[in-house]
Amino acid sequence: MSETEIENQHHESSIVVAKAKFNFEGKNNDELTFCKNDTITVTQQLEGGWWEGTINGKTGWFPANYVSVMTEKDKLMRSRSVPNAVALMNGVISASGIPVYGDVASSTATRTQFRVEIIRDFIRAEENYVTNVHKTYEELLLPIRAAAILSPEDYAILSCYIEEIFTLQKNTLIQLKETASLNVSRQRIGGILISTAGELKRLLVAYCENHPKAVEVLNEKM
Repeated sequence: MSETEIENQHHESSIVVAKAKFNFEGKNNDELTFCKNDTITVTQQLEGGWWEGTINGKTGWFPANYVSVMTEKDKLMRSRSVPNAVALMNGVISASGIPVYGDVASSTATRTQFRVEIIRDFIRAEENYVTNVHKTYEELLLPIRAAAILSPEDYAILSCYIEEIFTLQKNTLIQLKETASLNVSRQRIGGILISTAGELKRLLVAYCENHPKAVEVLNEKM
């Protein structure tokens, strides 16, 4: 057996596959929809009851108790009736030995490259956002505070939550860059975003609620 075949077998066995026990209809854009007995490739198993997975080319979240993880025996039985994914990547359908060419053989590599490009663009956009927030704080708010143009109370209204938003977004960006440097199978982009979503929502809602007051301070005092 060649080294490539050994690596492919190891990769195949490390993939977590789950079978749906019930129907599930996602209510949000980031949730999966599937039917009972559908097969889902699990990409993240987070604590808290929700997992991330892919089905029919769509990746999203779903309740973990709606599925059961397939054992190696289950996957072996399934591979006898479904073309083996690793064999497809090598250009052969294992059940029949018929060569496969074109898009099928390269689809996995294409999806991986597409994911890498999407994450790279997302991180670049986050970098620009964090840079702009930092410039607003450093070049606008801090000089206003240093010049004592506003009272401490008015300055607190004007700068409300901007520093906290910058700090949270900067730390999130650091985590995203760190996980993006790992092998694709070890990246946990969704987990990082979910872990910070609650605090970010709280800060942004508070910032938006305060915004009319900040505009009033600008119009009256500046």
